[in-house]
Amino acid sequence: MIPGLADLLLREVSPAPGARSGAAHESGTLPLLSHALLSTWERQRQGTLTIAGYRESGGIEGAVAATADRVYRALDAAERDIARRLFLRLVHIADDTGVTRRRVAERELGEGVRDVLDLFVGERLVTAGANGVEIAHEALLFAWPRLRSWLEADRAGLRTHHRLTAGATAWEESGRDPGTLLRGAWLAESEDLAADPRRGAGLNDQELRFLAASVEQRDAEARATRRLVRRGRRLIAVLSAVSLLALGLAAVTLHQRRTADRQRDAAVSRQVAAESGKLREKDVALANQTALAAYRVARTPEARAGLLESFSGPAVTRIAGAHGVLQAVAVAGDGRTLWNIADRGHPVQIGGPLGGHSDTVYSVAFSPDGTMVADGGGGGTLMVRRLGGAARALTGPRSTVYAVAFDPAGETLVAASADKTVRVWDLARPEPGGRVLVEGAAPAHTVAFSPDGRTLAAGFEAARSGSWTWPAASPWAVHCPRARNRSWRSRSAPTGRRWRRATGTGASGCGGWTVRGPCRPARR
Repeated sequence: MIPGLADLLLREVSPAPGARSGAAHESGTLPLLSHALLSTWERQRQGTLTIAGYRESGGIEGAVAATADRVYRALDAAERDIARRLFLRLVHIADDTGVTRRRVAERELGEGVRDVLDLFVGERLVTAGANGVEIAHEALLFAWPRLRSWLEADRAGLRTHHRLTAGATAWEESGRDPGTLLRGAWLAESEDLAADPRRGAGLNDQELRFLAASVEQRDAEARATRRLVRRGRRLIAVLSAVSLLALGLAAVTLHQRRTADRQRDAAVSRQVAAESGKLREKDVALANQTALAAYRVARTPEARAGLLESFSGPAVTRIAGAHGVLQAVAVAGDGRTLWNIADRGHPVQIGGPLGGHSDTVYSVAFSPDGTMVADGGGGGTLMVRRLGGAARALTGPRSTVYAVAFDPAGETLVAASADKTVRVWDLARPEPGGRVLVEGAAPAHTVAFSPDGRTLAAGFEAARSGSWTWPAASPWAVHCPRARNRSWRSRSAPTGRRWRRATGTGASGCGGWTVRGPCRPARR
């Protein structure tokens, strides 16, 4: 080595101006120095390293790049493309570690690379051995501008290529396990890389097989998904058709059921309307209710006719009273005494039942002013009471009291009894036992005053009736020859000129007389 060369080498490997005191040389300087000394030795003169030879080699900074460029420029176009792919495959790009050397197996380089590889190996830029192929100097990654330009041109493509290479290696090592194949975005990026004529040419056979298997698996999964979607759509279509059919059947069934219900209701309505017509002769109130029920079930012509017939007659309302046979009823002048019947359709009970009887009650009557009520029954019981006050028992009848009546002034009470007597009481001063007005040969069943209070009629068994001028005349009798049963009721006309008597059974159920005078009644 000629004098001065060593000092030059020391200056070039020394830290840059401005570096802190004691700082060492930069990383990668020694490999560059080694290659620069080798290049200078190749240019030695008579076994001596000269400064001219050192500068001709490019020095520490340019020796590696100059050697690489010299080899690269000696290649043709195809070989240059092979050299580019070779060096890019020998480099690893990572986000955290930057650019580093990468050792690869020679089989990964593919065919047609050996000749170009030998040229760079011969210049000691690349090493090749049993462990694989790699760049000889780490400094080449930074000192060779051409390599840096290749790296900067497509860093994303290089990362994709390296990912594809690593995946293909893992796929082969796992026995081509489908789980190691590429999917999703990585597969799409690899397809784009392979589709590029320049970048895709750098893929080896193993990488192409791996990419093809990944694409085939993706397509198979897509086909399976499409088949599944088609099956799902067919299933939905079938289920929709079945649902529509079921809905149609349900609609038909519902229609048939409604039709059957209407027919049933119509039949029931007609039957109830017919029963209502039969009941009208026996129980008008129940007949009206059943007619309304028939119309509510179905508005058939029969039900409508029955309902109209119910409204064409007088309104009848059933009043639920005491249990047993109802022997007598009476209505006060105001219609609001024991039952409020102001609303004929909805009678309302006001007070409780009137007591005082131990046997059946056969007769009841209100005084004309509606303040008193008299009632007679079995055992000769006769009660008179003011409404809201205590009851008072009148004595006299020895047997059942069949009828009671107030005179129009409300001052006198007359009772017809089964002891064959008609008795009278002055209500202001009732005497014990009353006064026997007449005693007949048979039980007395009915009594009635004329509206002017001057005439009293009484009916007895054995078809005998009588009339008296009230209060002092003697009685006269009227006989009904065709009646063969007892006289139950007698009533006077509003003018007091006519009487009507009703009998229980016989050829003539009732009879009437025109009263022209106390002793001259005429049969009508």
